Amino acid sequence: MKILILNPEPFVSVEGMIGIALFKSSKHTWFFDGRDLPLQVDNTQIEYPSTNEVLEELYEDIELRELAVDHDLIEVQERYDTDYLNYCTSYD
Repeated sequence: MKILILNPEPFVSVEGMIGIALFKSSKHTWFFDGRDLPLQVDNTQIEYPSTNEVLEELYEDIELRELAVDHDLIEVQERYDTDYLNYCTSYD
């Protein structure tokens, strides 16, 4: 599986948890991690994780991955290269 991040801006971190900030105001942000109820956090608590940290979390956390797909933040590509190559070499 390969994950492509289409829009990295909504991915945020709060107290070490990586999630998605879908709704923001001048003082608060609604933080979604895909599992628990959304949290309303103060904007001063928001940190921005690196792309590698986000990708690592997306590969490990299926709920966050599904939430990100639902909001068109990422694209998940299944890789079947080896199956296709095995198929091609079987006809040589």
